Amino acid sequence: MLTEKGVEVKSKRFEELSKYTQGPLGRTLSLIETLVSDTAAVPMWGFDRNGVIRYWNTACQLLYGYTTTEAVGQRLQDVLLSGQDTGQFDRELEQIWDTGQVTPLREWTLYTRTGQERCVYSVMLPVFERGIVDYVFRIDVDVTKHKWAEDIIHASEERYRALVETIPYGIEEIDLSGRIIFANNSLHKIYGYASGELFGKEVFDLMVSEEEKDKAREYLKSITSTQHLPIPYEQKVLTKDDRIIDVQVNWSYKRDKGGDVVGFISVITDITDHKRAQKEIASLAKSPSENPFPVLRIAGDGTLLYSNNAGLSLLKQWGVRVGKPAPADCRNMLADVLNSKCNRVMEVECCGRFISLVFAPVSKNNYVNVYGCDVTELKKAQQQILELNKNLEKRVNQRTVGLIRAHRQLLQDAEERRSLEKEILHISEREKRLIGEEMHDGIGQQLAGIAFMAKALEQRLGDDSSEETANAAEIAKLVNKVMDQTRSLAKGLHPVDLDASGLQLSLKELAATTRRLFDINCTFKCNKPVTLNNASVAAHLYRITQEAITNAIKHGRTKNIQIQLTSAGNKCMLEIKNDGLDFSEAGANSAGMGLRIIDHRVEMIGGSFDVRRDSEGGTILTCVFPNKKR
Repeated sequence: MLTEKGVEVKSKRFEELSKYTQGPLGRTLSLIETLVSDTAAVPMWGFDRNGVIRYWNTACQLLYGYTTTEAVGQRLQDVLLSGQDTGQFDRELEQIWDTGQVTPLREWTLYTRTGQERCVYSVMLPVFERGIVDYVFRIDVDVTKHKWAEDIIHASEERYRALVETIPYGIEEIDLSGRIIFANNSLHKIYGYASGELFGKEVFDLMVSEEEKDKAREYLKSITSTQHLPIPYEQKVLTKDDRIIDVQVNWSYKRDKGGDVVGFISVITDITDHKRAQKEIASLAKSPSENPFPVLRIAGDGTLLYSNNAGLSLLKQWGVRVGKPAPADCRNMLADVLNSKCNRVMEVECCGRFISLVFAPVSKNNYVNVYGCDVTELKKAQQQILELNKNLEKRVNQRTVGLIRAHRQLLQDAEERRSLEKEILHISEREKRLIGEEMHDGIGQQLAGIAFMAKALEQRLGDDSSEETANAAEIAKLVNKVMDQTRSLAKGLHPVDLDASGLQLSLKELAATTRRLFDINCTFKCNKPVTLNNASVAAHLYRITQEAITNAIKHGRTKNIQIQLTSAGNKCMLEIKNDGLDFSEAGANSAGMGLRIIDHRVEMIGGSFDVRRDSEGGTILTCVFPNKKR
């Protein structure tokens, strides 16, 4: 294969040659053929400034599938670069035409006559004609197979990485000093560490005692110096949460290209449960003849070697005896246990009792010990638990049905309550409107008549300063004042006349009435006109404002009240702010009937409200409600 260094050397030779090559193009090609005769198997081709191929050797025919007759005279964009972006290629050609310099070695994807992709490393060299670059000569090296090999290697590395990270055994790589430089996910789980926490730790730091740490250091030194094949061994390890577990470690060397040991790779297996089971089995098997549960021994060929007294009833049920082949199920379990070298469990029924049989391999002697345990009561307990779970699930389902019904009833009751509240508020508004109209049209008219009669009486008494004249004038004055108060009360009972700005005008009049009746500073602000499309919503908002003002005056002892109405999109906000007592200090009515009425009204208009303490003292009531456009 033509290396990058080799191409650079030949490029220099071409440049040296091109300085003296001022003759016809044919003579230049002849010299190039002579120069690269040692690379005759390398594809070489050339083209002119118009991109038309003028030279095509045999290696090009073999690589790209075009004969010399087919290639020469064709534009290279129509053959080798067909269907791909030629921007980079055009830029390099422009540079070589302008500078006359050899292009650096670069990787290209070209297409054969049959449309197959070929990955090549290429270098392009200028050919001069009378001192001007008139021709470009190109050398290609096919590296397609090498790219395929790289892809295969990359895929293999990805599969290896996935295998290492998902395998249920811990895998670690340590350097010669014992420092962990790689640990897979399973090892982190075995030792109780989060991913990445083991990196940089020494394996000795995970051991339980200083004695074991010293032994491990000496062992590491010995296998490093002797380079004997390390043997698996067991050790105790302290996990991150201070548990002591048993692990089995299988070592192997990691060597560099020269064969020198540069570290170790070990496979860690958590054998804590296995060790515990071994101890229990060993304790159970101390006196097989006295064991109340079956104890058997089966040879590797399936022959039943031993049974204690408790196991005889089991053998009778199976129809076998010592010295004869064990039942087929036992022989199948035997093969699995000896091959895997792991315990297996099989459950059998004997004389109305359930027996759990643990098959424990003794690999070095090629037999299996079988230890039985009566699990009848456990099975009964499990069955009872299953029955209890079924009954509990049934009761839960019944209770769930009842709760769903109760929930539906509550929703229905709540809907009826809201409907009733809506009707009550509707009736209340209607009665207030009727009373307001009666006060305005009835009482107001009568008071107007009295005022007119008092004024007439004053005029008949003349302009003297008698007491009767003064009394008549005072009567007219008082009646006019009562008329103003009556109109204010009537307006308060029936305030909103819904037009483009009905609510704003009503709130403005409410603020003025509050100033006049209670001698406090009450202002209304609405920078941008807010048009409501629902008279009921406007009435509720007016009542909410009335209730907030009443609470502020009666319970908050306020001196200043600010009412503000704003809108943004389909949302509007009404804010009533006062400088009286804080909400928490205002007393019983803050959480009493007043707020409950406000809450009902806000719910009726589909809004929400909030009462909070102002940072400067006092209370702010905010109501946010929708105002959908028609």
